[in-house]
Amino acid sequence: MIKLLFIFSTASILVRPVESFVNPRTGSPITLTSDRSVYTNSILNAVDIQVAPSQLEKVSEKMDIKIMNPPKDEERKSLDVRIHGTWYDLTAWRNSHPAGTHWLDMYNGRDATEVMDAFHSEKAKMMYQKLKKTDREKAVTLEKLTPADSEATLSFRAFREKLENDGWFERDVVHEAKLIGINLSLFVGAAATAHDIPFLSMFLLSLAYTNAGWIGHDYVHGTDEFSQKLRMYVCLVAGLGVTWWSDKHNKHHAHTN
Repeated sequence: MIKLLFIFSTASILVRPVESFVNPRTGSPITLTSDRSVYTNSILNAVDIQVAPSQLEKVSEKMDIKIMNPPKDEERKSLDVRIHGTWYDLTAWRNSHPAGTHWLDMYNGRDATEVMDAFHSEKAKMMYQKLKKTDREKAVTLEKLTPADSEATLSFRAFREKLENDGWFERDVVHEAKLIGINLSLFVGAAATAHDIPFLSMFLLSLAYTNAGWIGHDYVHGTDEFSQKLRMYVCLVAGLGVTWWSDKHNKHHAHTN
């Protein structure tokens, strides 16, 4: 129900007096008309609405929305994302993205400010600003198709910047050493009591693995140099696949469900 309401509200925003432009992602014409008809080559995908086919069919009938499948790689005209109010054409950069093409594809035609700030190092944040910017005409079209940043979003960004400037994100190496020491001590305690006090050993081992998971959670998420050096810690002590977990868990944070 919430998804349907969101679709109707989004469609109503898109509907305006007769106005035509070109979908920057497919190159096909987009015409918005005042009679509540929308003709596009995937207009809903521009705001990344994901609904079941049955729901989409019902909405399409009511709103007279004609939708085709999104473009395949060979049909792709461009890949554009918005970061801090600026549109970047990442078409040429797509295959070079270290985390994979699927991340860029998910944000094609959308705002990626939060994932840029949260998942990337300071070096990466400097690098993206040197990438090719979307041409002005296309950027104007994309702005018309993309929801503007809300007051809550802008306030969150300002608050995050303040915390960062105040040093809240700086790593306390001494504290980290204590956490790792406690974790390793639990493993040693579990090994030492395994033969004589197995139930205590099991209890200590459960604490050790839980503790390792949370420490690893922090290091795998971290974008600072310290986290990068200890990224494999959870893999070594708890057997967690870092690359797999990072990709799956970052998606959870980027698209909370």
